[in-house]
Amino acid sequence: FTWRVDRPVDPADPLGWEADLRRFLTKRLTLGPHASADLMYLGQYKGYSPKQIRAVAHRMGVGIRKCSGFGED
Repeated sequence: FTWRVDRPVDPADPLGWEADLRRFLTKRLTLGPHASADLMYLGQYKGYSPKQIRAVAHRMGVGIRKCSGFGED
């Protein structure tokens, strides 16, 4: 192993997966609202579980809501 001083380790995210997932969500959501199913599919394709995606989105303050026209409410 080689210690790289130029890449400090975040104690809250030592493997860096949360930072990567935040970049992914930020990149996608700056283009506008997306269907959650599409984001879940793309996130799972990158190797993240739906639980990880929802948790990071919640910490980022991403709002998830139903679109009108589906279901009775």
